[in-house]
Amino acid sequence: FCEIKKIKDSKNPIKLFAEVFWKERFAEFKNKNNENLIIWKLFLFDHSGTVEFLSHESNNVYLGKKVEVNNLRKFFYRGKIRIFGNIKESNKLITKKPASAMETQKNYSKIIHNKY
Repeated sequence: FCEIKKIKDSKNPIKLFAEVFWKERFAEFKNKNNENLIIWKLFLFDHSGTVEFLSHESNNVYLGKKVEVNNLRKFFYRGKIRIFGNIKESNKLITKKPASAMETQKNYSKIIHNKY
């Protein structure tokens, strides 16, 4: 995810291609029309590592799916870089998972369930 460092300075739109290996509900709000707006937190990985991604349109994105992320915005929340943007399924090839990805997923699972 080296592209994340360039988000602030880039004038051209940046697209990330990654795979989803964890998804959970992050927050829920009411919008102007009094409809529920759910923000999802997804953990994405590519050949360079993992990142937390927040989106409101990830209902059809499931674990193990390859995705394309665009219209990125980067911000800091509780001391971590988070990215927010649009997400959709993609057929682009992604290099294989790092060997530790499954172990990382188990660790995230423990951390997330202990936290909340």
